Amino acid sequence: IVIDNTAMLGMSIAIMCGIVFLFVLIGQILVYFGVIDFLIKYILKYIKSPGRVAILSSAVFGSVSGSAVANVMSTGQLTIPLMIKCGYSRVRAASYEAVASTGGQLMPPVMGAAAFLMAEILMVSYWDVVLVSIFPAVMFYILLLLTTPKLSSIDIIPQYKGSVKKNLAESISNAMFSLIILSAAIGLIIGIMDQTGLSFHITSILNVVSGGNTFFLLTLVAILCIILGMGMPTSSTYLLVAIVAAPTLIDAGITDIYAHLFVLYFGVLSMVTPPVALSSFTAAKIADANPIKVSLMSMLLAWPLYIFPFIFVWF
Repeated sequence: IVIDNTAMLGMSIAIMCGIVFLFVLIGQILVYFGVIDFLIKYILKYIKSPGRVAILSSAVFGSVSGSAVANVMSTGQLTIPLMIKCGYSRVRAASYEAVASTGGQLMPPVMGAAAFLMAEILMVSYWDVVLVSIFPAVMFYILLLLTTPKLSSIDIIPQYKGSVKKNLAESISNAMFSLIILSAAIGLIIGIMDQTGLSFHITSILNVVSGGNTFFLLTLVAILCIILGMGMPTSSTYLLVAIVAAPTLIDAGITDIYAHLFVLYFGVLSMVTPPVALSSFTAAKIADANPIKVSLMSMLLAWPLYIFPFIFVWF
C-alpha cells in the first residue's frame, strides 16, 4: 500500500507531480503577472451588476485556482462587500460568491486541473473532455447570471487594485505542498482499497442497495461523492471519486467519460453542500453571515449543478 502503482507513491503522486504541477505553475504565473487582475478589471468596467461581477470574476479566477475555497478567499474579499454595499443581503452575497467560485472548478478549459486528470485516467483526448464539459458549465453560469438583479447606480463600483496578486514562489509552494500531501493520503486509501478488495465491495454494496434501479444508484453515488469530496481541493477530490465511485457507474453501463463527469460534479458540490461546505462557510465568514443559511442558499442557487449530471448520464 506504499510503493505499489496504485498506492501512496503510485499513480496519484505521479499524476499530481507530472500534470497538476504544470497546471499550478501556469495558473500562478497568470496570477503573478496580472492576467487575472486585468480580466477582473475588465469585468468591473463593463458589468454593472455586483452579483454578475462576482459570478464572472469567480468563473475567471476559478479556472486557474484549483480550489473553490481559494477562489472565495481571493475574489470574495472584493465582491462580497461590494454586493452587500449595493443592497444584497449578507446571506445572498456570500451565497453568490460561494456558488460562482465552486462552478469555476467545472468550467473548461482547466476545470481545477480535473480536465487534464480525466484525460489521463480515461486515456482520451483532452479536447474530448472539454467538449462534453463546456455546455453544462456555460448553461450553469447563464442560469446563475439570470438570477442576479442589475445595479441601479454605477458609481458604487470601486476601483480594483489587484487583490489576487501574490508572491509567486510562495503561492506555488501553499498550493503544491498541500496537494502532494493529499495525493499521498489518497494513494494510501486507494492502496488499502485495492489490497483489501474494498472498492469491489463498494460497487457490489451500491448495486445491491439500489436493487438495479439506475436513478437510485446515481443518487447513492452522488451522496458518496459529496462525502468523499468534503474539505479537499478539486484535483484531489476528482482523483478519489474517480477511483472509488466512478467504476460503480461504469459497471452499470454508463459511458466512462459521463460517469467521471458525474462523480466530479458531486465531488465538487461538497464545497457548497452541508455539513462541511467549505466554500459557503468561507464566504459566510467574509460576509459575517450565518454559515448554515449561506450553505442552504448556495444549494438553492446551485440547483443546475445537482441536476445536470443526472441529465447527461441519462441522455
